[in-house]
Order: sequence, then C-alpha cells, then structure tokens
Amino acid sequence: MTVTITPGQSDKPRGRDNTGPRNSRTGPPAPRFPKIKATHEIVLQALEVANLALKRVATVEEVRRALSRKEVEELEAGYAKSIHQSVSVILNLLIKRGNVFSPGRIGKHSYYGSKNILDPTASPLPDEKSRRRRVLDLVRESVAELKRAVRVGEVLDYAAGRAAYADISPEFITRDILGLVPTKDVILVGTVRGDPKGVNLYLPSGLDPELYMPKGPLTWLESVAHTFNEIWADHKKDAEATNSRPRPVTTGEVRARLRSKPDPHPNLTGPKSVVKALIQLSGTDRPLIRKIGRHEERSVRWIPLEVLDGDVDVGSSYASDIERICEAVDRAVKRLGRPVTVSDVRDEVDRDESLRPAGKSDIANVISEAARETLGVKGSPRRQRVGRRVFRAGSVRDTSYYFNDAGRLAAATSYVNLRRLEQTWSESGIAEDLEGIKLCSLPAVAAGRAMSAVIETGRILKEIDEEIESKRLGGSVMEEALAFRHQVSSILDCAKEKLAFYETADLNLPAEVRPEVPGWTAAELLPIISPLYPAARRLDRTSQLIPLLEGYVRRLPNPEYKNRFVTDPRAAAEHIYDRTDALLYMAITFGGSECRLQARLARNELGLLRDPRFVLPTLRSNDFHDRLVGVSCLAFLWSNERNEHLRRLAAEDPDQGVRQSALWAYCFTGAKDWRGLLRGRAKADPDEAVRYFASNMLMEFSHSGTVWGV
Repeated sequence: MTVTITPGQSDKPRGRDNTGPRNSRTGPPAPRFPKIKATHEIVLQALEVANLALKRVATVEEVRRALSRKEVEELEAGYAKSIHQSVSVILNLLIKRGNVFSPGRIGKHSYYGSKNILDPTASPLPDEKSRRRRVLDLVRESVAELKRAVRVGEVLDYAAGRAAYADISPEFITRDILGLVPTKDVILVGTVRGDPKGVNLYLPSGLDPELYMPKGPLTWLESVAHTFNEIWADHKKDAEATNSRPRPVTTGEVRARLRSKPDPHPNLTGPKSVVKALIQLSGTDRPLIRKIGRHEERSVRWIPLEVLDGDVDVGSSYASDIERICEAVDRAVKRLGRPVTVSDVRDEVDRDESLRPAGKSDIANVISEAARETLGVKGSPRRQRVGRRVFRAGSVRDTSYYFNDAGRLAAATSYVNLRRLEQTWSESGIAEDLEGIKLCSLPAVAAGRAMSAVIETGRILKEIDEEIESKRLGGSVMEEALAFRHQVSSILDCAKEKLAFYETADLNLPAEVRPEVPGWTAAELLPIISPLYPAARRLDRTSQLIPLLEGYVRRLPNPEYKNRFVTDPRAAAEHIYDRTDALLYMAITFGGSECRLQARLARNELGLLRDPRFVLPTLRSNDFHDRLVGVSCLAFLWSNERNEHLRRLAAEDPDQGVRQSALWAYCFTGAKDWRGLLRGRAKADPDEAVRYFASNMLMEFSHSGTVWGV
C-alpha cells in the first residue's frame, strides 16, 4: 500500500518532544528516551507518520516516502549510502536502541513499527499475496462485476476504484494479465473493434466463454456501427411503406439515437465524437459505410458500403430558414413528446438536411428569431408576429426550451419548471450531504447540516407541489413528477429524523439555520485563485473560469442577480461560487501541510453547512479533538464576528495542537492584527513547537506574502 503523505512537512512536527509526554493530538504519552541523533530522529518521525497513515508496520520504502525533500537531502548529505540503505541501517539501530520493533519480513521487505505508535505485541505482518496472484483476483472480480469477458482497460478502471489495488501500477497490471495467458490462468476468448481500453477479451480459466461473451455493442465504435444499422433499417422500412427510396443516414440521426439510449455513452459529450467514429468506420481496412453528398453541399451523409448513390433520396426544400426551423421544432416536439432545446432541434436538422438553414445564421439564432413575439425594423414601432409557430417555454440553467403549440404552452412551461426543479435538486447535493452526516464527529455541526437539509428540501418540495396541484402536467410527466415528489419527500423525512435525533441532546443550538451561502462571482474569485492556480493566470475572460472549476467548486444562483447589463458587477453575475467550497478546493489542491490538514477536516465535517454558529459549541468541548475540528471549520467559514474565538484559542487553549491550529486559522481568515498575534505567540507561547510554528509562519508570509503554503 502506498503511503499518501505529501513531502514538505516541517522539520519539527507538532506534538513531537523527546524529553516530555507526547501531545494529546497525536497519541498517548511516549516513554522518555535519551536524546538521539538528528538524522535518527528524522527517520523515527517518518516511520511514525507511515505507521499512522497505514495503521500498520511499514517497509523501508514506505518510510522513505514519508520523508520530506529537505529531510531526504539531509540524510543523503550525512551518509554515503543510498537513501534506502541509510534508512534501513538507521531503523535497525533504532531497534537496538528500543525505539523501534520489527515483526519480521515478507519476501525481501522487512517491516518496522514505532513503539510510540504501535503495540509490538499486536502488530503482525500484513497479510499479503504475490502481485501476480492479486492481479488474477482482480481479473476475477472485474468479470464478476461486469458479468462478461473483460478487456485490460476495464480491469484497470475497476482497479482504479478499489483501494486494495492502489499499490499496483497500471503497467504492472497490464503486464501480469498478459503473463497469465501463457500459463492458462487467463484465456483470450475474443476481440472487439478497438478503443483505448483494448481489443482483446479475457476470462479467468474455468469459466464458459459462451456464457460470458458480451451480449451487445461493447466499444464506442461497435455502438456507433450498431446504431447506424438500426437507423438504416428504419429508413428502408419507411421507404417501403411509401414506395420511395430510403434516405441516407445523417450524423445527427446517429447522435440523436445514441443519446436516446437508456445509458448514453460518455463520448457523446464531445461535439465531433460521432462524426469521427463514422469516418473511422468508413476508412478502416474493413469499411462498413461510406459518405454520400451532392456538389457544393457541405453536409455529410452515410449509407452502407454496398448501396449505390442512385438508390437513395436526399430530401426536399423549404421557402425560408424560419419555415425550416419551425418544421424542425414541430418534428422534434412530436418525436420527443416534450418541449425541445436547441440541441434537440439541431438533431432533427441532422436527421433531415433539407431543414438546415441556408443563410449565415446558426440554428440557435434562427430559433430565437422564430420565437419572438414581435417584429420590427430600426426606426419603426414593433408589431405583433402573425402565425407564430415557435414559443419559448422557459429555461433550465442556460438552456432554453421551445414549443410548437400556443394552446398547450402552459403545460410545456410546467414541464420545464419540473425539469428545472430536478436540476436544482440534483445540483444541491442534499441527499449526499445527508448521508455524510453519519461521518460527522461534532453533534452540533451534524444538527446544523440536518436542519439545513430540512429547510432546503422543504422549499423544493413546496415548488414541486405547486406544479402538481396546477394540473398542467400530462399523464406520463405527472407520473414522473409524483415519483420525484416521493423521492424528495423521503429525503425530507430522513432529514427530520436526523434533526430530531440531534435535538434531543443538550447542544444549545440556534433555533434555525441561516440559509445564505457567502459566495464570490467569477470576477471576484479569479484574482484570489490566480496566484495559486497557474492555469487561471492564462485566462482572458472571467467566464473561462467556469469550465476550469466545473465539478470542483459549487456554483449557485446569485440572490443579488438583476440582469447581465447592470453596472454593478455583483448584480450582473447570474451565478456565484460557494466561498467556503472554493477555499477548501484551493487549500486541498494548492496549500501546505497545515492548510491541507485543516481543509480536509473542515470539508468532511461541514458538508453543505455554512452557518458558523453551529460550530461554536464545539469550541467549549473538553475533548481536544472536537476543539481542533471546530477550529478547522471556522478557518473556512470566514466571519469577523467569530475570529475572536480563534484568537482566544490560539492564546489560551490548554492543548498545544489546538493553539497551533487556531493560530493558523486566525491568520488564514485575514483577521485584524494577525501579525501581532503571530509575533506574540512566537515569543510567549509555553510550548516550543508552537513558538517554532509561529516563527515559520512569519517567515513564510515574509517570503510569499501569504499563509497558504504553511
């Protein structure tokens, strides 16, 4: 198992004192030993870090990985041997000294444990198999998971999600699978059209290949080829019914059919992925399809390789682009049975190239023009459009929906509202946050998270009820709405149960949680993240920050938003970034060891809670761990009114680990006179480790102008 310790820790880790009892933050009191050499102390500390991280005895390599770069350089400067040999020799000297024990070895690797961290009588060797045998188990598990023969890439994907195989590199897994084939432990049972996951299908020996062969398309190319054949068969059937020639298959038809599958392929997110696959199917040594088109026509259509050009029909024409798009919207609504987006209309245009606009305007602009209620020219009053066939039914996030029937527009609008609520619910993360409450170590924070979930879930449920009670939704959509309501209602009941559980304890909690989420606009966040994130420095526009942080930092509707054209930049931003989420992301990704430690504690504890009042009760706890986690939470819930609590803990808390964390948190929030507090603690704190930490923070700030790197 790999030790996940980032190099760069301080030369004097907190809580380490060779002449006194061990800090309550890191474990039980340590026995007194005479002072040992500095290099031996470095190796002993790294061993303890590895033991804590792995929760077992560690090898020399695992100890080496726990060393910082500076510590490695110090050991290499003091010893002529390689770093591995030096660490091994020092560990064996520490065994003779009595600080370290070794339960034995597995193969060529000896294992070591610090008596300060592990009990020698209860720390056996880890139960390990050979790597090749573990890879065979990995293949078996992958087959059991997928219920079919597997490719090497699929085995690698399975291993990537399992911590038990994190110590085996993809290169070794690939090599061992290939090595298991000659020994008949793994058998090659077939091939597929290739993609990055491989072309060969493997099974562990003893399984019947006929029972484990894939039942449908397995790779992206196979899916595209299968879908093309389905669409061509439909075109032939339609042509036979009308006694005409079949139409060619367009790229858009293939894309639309693929998107309509119950589980759309992730490659569909790429705008050119489908056309690239069709080109590949037409250009291989064994082509399945070929292109067909007319002179001066930019569109590409596809037919089976054996079909002649004269055996297909290329469609008809329309009088104007508005007429073409109106027809496309009408067809899309009838085909899908709901309001449609620009993407849906574009798919319909791809299905029939005669609907493609002939002018320079793209499809989105033509749809927007067709949906306008009034018409006019510059210098003249606008007039009502007559015979409008496209209507705007609303939007979900930045996606507009259109409809083709004014008489049923209210039902279409209600449908869009329902989808907006589903999107809001999906992005809220309430269900996941509620599930994460069981990992909370602070009851007050857990109660705040449950209370926040009750309020937000109740608000969404009320909006769902309004749409259901309006009776504008159609039959199948009404069933979806009722199912959605049941889902949200179940989460609300669960949240109320959790809240009732925590309210029974005497926690002195606020009567209600504040729902406001402090946030930054993209323009406000960019100058904060740019000094830490190199990719952000190359951005020309603040809007480019959105894809850069997509999936990493939560974006929320801006409650102060008015419209995009107001002079106030804050009111012109439709969405904001969750400030606490942004700080946690930056701290974990770019921060130093103390910064990352506190960020991980705060992220696991806070979830979606942004009200610091639920953290304050933990600061009065007798348990130093509760106070430590509470300090970390306040570090990322910036609040001037709460900073005084951090200042008090930094100066008065009886535990030096809590004082050290509070000192960093107070400085990180940019509180008033934080430099004065640092200087005072560097001189007056009773613990040498805290004084050393405060001095290091002053040096770090003087060098970089920030405490992110601490």
